[in-house]
Amino acid sequence: MPYIKMEDRYKFDPYIREISDHVNSVGELCYCIYAILVRYCNKHKAQNTFGFSIAADCISALECAKLEFYLRVLKPHEDKKIIENGDVL
Repeated sequence: MPYIKMEDRYKFDPYIREISDHVNSVGELCYCIYAILVRYCNKHKAQNTFGFSIAADCISALECAKLEFYLRVLKPHEDKKIIENGDVL
């Protein structure tokens, strides 16, 4: 998933911080994610390497990021609420 080497993260982190500081709504968040995917695809189109596999890689990245977000952010919150409010079963 997102476990790239630390030295590779450093080249992205300043840009991610800059963008995320300006994102104030779900629409803006969605736009930023979409724009990154489109630019990634356009880069491959310019290199004449775009095809189904590149688009499928984008879908895979979205799905893996979604699952990682759930595991790292939402699941701990839900586990806390189960303790506070009781399980649904």
